[in-house]
Amino acid sequence: MSTETKKISRVYKDFDLSFTKNSITSDLNKKTDVAAVKQAIQILLQTNFYERPFEVSKGANLRSYLFGQIDGLTANLLRKNIQQVIETYEPRALIQELDVTVGQDEVSYNVYLQYAVVGFPQPQIITANLARLR
Repeated sequence: MSTETKKISRVYKDFDLSFTKNSITSDLNKKTDVAAVKQAIQILLQTNFYERPFEVSKGANLRSYLFGQIDGLTANLLRKNIQQVIETYEPRALIQELDVTVGQDEVSYNVYLQYAVVGFPQPQIITANLARLR
C-alpha cells in the first residue's frame, strides 16, 4: 500500500479595485493570491463604520481615533482594533507582528503590519501613516 499526500493549493482571487479591464477578454482584471489579500486588508483598514450597507460594523473605523488625544494609550487601542478586524474579517492573513506608534510630529500614528498569507511562506508588510487632515 502506498500513501499519497495531496498538496492542497488555493488560489485567492478578488477584483482589482482600480477597475481596469483586461485587454484580451475585456473583463475586469483580478488580483490573485498575496496581492488579493493585501488589497483586502487595506480596504478593511480604510473602511469606517456605516460605509457598507447591511454590514455597518465591518471595517476598522480608524478615523475615529485620529480626532482624540494622540498618545500611547490610543496607539494601543488602535493596535487592538486593527488586530481584531483582521482576525475577524480576513482569515487568509495571519498576523506575525503589529506595531502602532505615535509619530515623531505627535500628530500622527505609524502602523507596521507584518503578516503571512495562508499557504505562502514569505511574510508580507504593510506600513501606513495615519494622520488627520486639517
